[in-house]
Amino acid sequence: GGEVESSHNHLVSWDRVCSPKGNGGLGLRKARIMNVALLVKTGWKLHARQQSLCTEVFEKKYLRGLGFMDADARGRQSSTWRGIRRSIDCVRNGYKWNIENDASVNF
Repeated sequence: GGEVESSHNHLVSWDRVCSPKGNGGLGLRKARIMNVALLVKTGWKLHARQQSLCTEVFEKKYLRGLGFMDADARGRQSSTWRGIRRSIDCVRNGYKWNIENDASVNF
């Protein structure tokens, strides 16, 4: 009788899979890092009042006329909104004031 060929799975670390193709990886991006980046990006769009369907929905449902930094954290919230709210510190640390004239600025 002949021998049955057995298949072996070779495990590779996730860090290796996520490394660039030139370094032997597959070039995938880490999901957690991408998720945080997209939540912060959406938070920034809400703070900067950039109009899109996504920001319009969040503004009407959660902001109700308030600015993103002043949004109320109480009540029923989707997991997506909770993630965006957790990005406030990152948004706050990622922008700076650009004062071009003698107008007053409240801190």
